[in-house]
Amino acid sequence: MHKSIFIVYVMFSIIGFSQPYTIQKIEFKGKGETKNEYIEMLKLKDDNALVIVMGDSKFSTLQDLNCIVYLNNGQVERYELTNVKRKIRVKKKRVSKNGYDRYWKFLNSCIQENRFEFDEKKLSGINEDGSIINIGISGGTTKHFALYQNKDYAEYSSFSPNIFIHGKTYGFEEKQKLLNLIDEFENLRKQ
Repeated sequence: MHKSIFIVYVMFSIIGFSQPYTIQKIEFKGKGETKNEYIEMLKLKDDNALVIVMGDSKFSTLQDLNCIVYLNNGQVERYELTNVKRKIRVKKKRVSKNGYDRYWKFLNSCIQENRFEFDEKKLSGINEDGSIINIGISGGTTKHFALYQNKDYAEYSSFSPNIFIHGKTYGFEEKQKLLNLIDEFENLRKQ
């Protein structure tokens, strides 16, 4: 009798505390001809996984990239991609099962709050009238943030956003929004 009560208790505990994680609908900016390259590069078995990529580039050369992968089975994986002599080195980083909840909650809040939507003209330094903002900058870095799911994608980048933010130049709010999003994903990664 006690054994059956214990089994029922364990079953309800597992069912009650397990949370089904599903990727909510995201509005992507584009659709590619083929599935995204990260599925093969990261050797993912889930073609419909959501891959979030963040990184910096200098002089049109991508430096290290950080990837967070949300799988449709509820798991979360992290990867570091390092550019070594024009070859990409992939290193998988551990995410504890306890950490899945944080990642999923943050992703879902970003989707619900439309935090993946940016005004690309403001990010790239184009004024309302279509002219380019002229600021003399030497050797800055470009911040990159992208989302990929199967053939859908949204890619954003901003050259030296801190300079524009500090000077409160047109579009600085959008650049700050991008940096905040990247920082929050980075903080998740570091926890």
